[in-house]
Amino acid sequence: MQVVLYRKTKQNQLYYYSIDDRQQSLFHPHAITVHWGSTPEGGRERQYFFASEKEKNRKIRSILVEKLKNYDVLYSYFKDRGASRGEGGAEDLLSRIS
Repeated sequence: MQVVLYRKTKQNQLYYYSIDDRQQSLFHPHAITVHWGSTPEGGRERQYFFASEKEKNRKIRSILVEKLKNYDVLYSYFKDRGASRGEGGAEDLLSRIS
């Protein structure tokens, strides 16, 4: 899963927020990485680790609910559902998280 959000700052610069669940740790099978900054890869990074897939999805959903108040969807990819380039908006994105 990968989701990339974006917004324009008051100075008309793009600012990105991305979430992915690619395997980052051999010891934590349920993890997400969050990047944010002025590039899609982000200037800052934070990793979250969970005991279960359900907990991971709950965190992803809570992050998205908060961030979608100020950001728009640039890109999303879910392994079982394919890619979307921002079509469908926030409700469609949240419905894709189990």
